[in-house]
Amino acid sequence: MPYPLTFPSASPQGVSAGASDSQAVAGLSPRTLRRLPVAPRHSVLDQARRFCLAEGWDWSKDGVIAAWARWPVLALSGELTDALASPFQRALLPECGASAFSAAALQGLLRSVDQALAGLNAHLAGQPLTAGSAPQVSDALWTAFLARLKLLGLNEMCCDGRNPHVDRYYTAMKARPGFVRTPIIETPSGLHLAMVLLMDRAWREPK
Repeated sequence: MPYPLTFPSASPQGVSAGASDSQAVAGLSPRTLRRLPVAPRHSVLDQARRFCLAEGWDWSKDGVIAAWARWPVLALSGELTDALASPFQRALLPECGASAFSAAALQGLLRSVDQALAGLNAHLAGQPLTAGSAPQVSDALWTAFLARLKLLGLNEMCCDGRNPHVDRYYTAMKARPGFVRTPIIETPSGLHLAMVLLMDRAWREPK
């Protein structure tokens, strides 16, 4: 059954695991690389950074670029949010813009996400994390991305038994203390609560 919506223009397979970081980065477009310094609050990139730091993992620009190169879908999370966010989510998520997505482009986007998740599922079949047993920036990025899928109502793509290894992986990542401390947002109500708390904190902080 086709998905109601979608996403364009990056190979869902990414770069082979044997490629060097420099080879992987060479495959990224300048437009994708320019996104890295721009991480508005509650974007997938910002959530991943906060989760990584809360867990005490190394967060680096090179790590993000390498993860984006191997799994291009992670670099396109802004387009995914822009294309699929509800009006409520659109009002609160800063990466949402005014871009128009055709039905064909939206269908392509979701096919790319679907294929990327199938690849991640196979990748996780024999290991607990994306790079074996040692946490990497890619684990923070995937955790924030999977949470965004749930926020956008796409649970069936990652967390409803369709990709069991991804489901197991996300459950394990959610159990980590940093997930709550970040907090990583996966429901509209949770997002609204986080925004209220942040605004309250900003109001109370001395000017």
